[in-house]
Amino acid sequence: MATFCLTNPYCMIAATAVTEYVKSVEVTYSKEIKDTTYSGCTGKARGAGLADWSIKITFLQDYAASKIDALMHAAVGVSTAIKIRPIDTTIAATNPEYRGNGLLAEYSPIAGAVGDWAETSVTFECADGVALIRSESA
Repeated sequence: MATFCLTNPYCMIAATAVTEYVKSVEVTYSKEIKDTTYSGCTGKARGAGLADWSIKITFLQDYAASKIDALMHAAVGVSTAIKIRPIDTTIAATNPEYRGNGLLAEYSPIAGAVGDWAETSVTFECADGVALIRSESA
């Protein structure tokens, strides 16, 4: 059984690499299950509908120009390009890239307790399909 420890995931938001700020990342991909039951069926029938995805990222906050705070403010309500890979290196069969355009509904620029690291968690939701890329030429 192969195992993997996520230690350096690649993350690009709106053409800006933000890998060094990523504390955690979660890519979720799903398909809606639709009821396709018709007259004469003796039980429920179902089929896969439209695909959906979301990407949840927790960043260490940075308020400098063109860093996390500025990028997230600009992304709220706007279709934003996102690329995520398990490792910050070249795309490969063992290092696939998930990319798509996502919408960010909300952003909390300041959150946390006194003495904690300044962090922000955001969730980008599908604005169009997500692509799984397994080679750099794709």
